[in-house]
Amino acid sequence: MPTTPQDPDTEDFLIAAMAYCLCWELRSTHAHKDWTLLQEWIREESGLSERTRWKLELYEEGPPSAQEERSILSRIEQYLLTPHDVVRYRNDILALLPEFLRETAASHSLMRGFVVPKGYSRIKSWLAGQRNASQRIAGIRQAPLSEREADFARFLEQPYFLQAFRSYWHASPKLRNNRQTRVLVTFAAALSQMVKVGEEQAAQVNWAKRLATICHFSEQTRGDLDQLVGSMLDHTYDAQELAYRFFIDAREVDKRNMSSFILNYEGELSDFTAEFNRGLLFGG
Repeated sequence: MPTTPQDPDTEDFLIAAMAYCLCWELRSTHAHKDWTLLQEWIREESGLSERTRWKLELYEEGPPSAQEERSILSRIEQYLLTPHDVVRYRNDILALLPEFLRETAASHSLMRGFVVPKGYSRIKSWLAGQRNASQRIAGIRQAPLSEREADFARFLEQPYFLQAFRSYWHASPKLRNNRQTRVLVTFAAALSQMVKVGEEQAAQVNWAKRLATICHFSEQTRGDLDQLVGSMLDHTYDAQELAYRFFIDAREVDKRNMSSFILNYEGELSDFTAEFNRGLLFGG
């Protein structure tokens, strides 16, 4: 299987991501009802890296944009060098969809590139075109990531976010999905900056308790926040970056609760808090 330094699971990832795109295209808001085969395959495929699993879950968060569909298609194109490759990709993508969707999916415009022409001369011309396209992609640039993948990569670049995400994603008993884990990590990073420098550990725990009370968090979430805040105190985060993360990922109720927390305690919190709150009000 061809691999790249960026992601050794590229082919598996692209096949599953395309299946998610087709579900969204064909089923719209009902797409989540048709992910059973996809989710089973992701769960049981032992060869998938943790980052591949994280990224695939991004495609459950909402329908893909045109840019994201183009990104996936262009990244697939570099692997379609022979008729066998085309047939394999086509079959593997359709196999991840419910049987009742496969015929319709096969004729969808997103699958237009997964058809091999009939006749020797047409196949010969097609092969030449595919090889030239692949060489152009490899020689000029790597195909761009989709918007959500690129944004998630930037999220993981924040100090300690990778370690935190790895520790809490799908961890028992909360079993948080990708978005819920991002919100938890962002919550903790923001709180770690709001707490005044030099406070004792007991006071830090008290702040997590106050936030958990206002936001109606469970004891488990409060404990997770305590641990994360303690690990993040020595790191520095940009207020606008965290506000943007919180604005796009958190539920409306969590945004209101965070605003209430800041309003109640802003006089006791660091200067970071005011800048974070401004970014929260205007989307980062």
